[in-house]
Amino acid sequence: MPVYTYHCNSCEHEFDQHQSFSDDPLESCPNCQAQALHKVYKPARVVFKGSGYYVTDNRSSKKPSLNNAKAKETSSNGSSETPEKKESKPEKKESKVTEKTD
Repeated sequence: MPVYTYHCNSCEHEFDQHQSFSDDPLESCPNCQAQALHKVYKPARVVFKGSGYYVTDNRSSKKPSLNNAKAKETSSNGSSETPEKKESKPEKKESKVTEKTD
């Protein structure tokens, strides 16, 4: 059985009433007995269950991400916003090893 919300224009009373589809709408307010009731229409709640309802459900893995697009852009321009760090290894000093022969 559906639930209908009613609002009284004279006393501003708002209430919910269980009624079947075939019942006539209420006309008198239970609070002040005035003939000033009207139905309040509210949107129905919809719950989407399952896959396919969200943007992330059908994403293709072939599309480049934002980070990949930026990397391709900087490599094609030949410049990068962040300077590259060059790794340098300290040079090894050759040590002289003397062998003793007897």
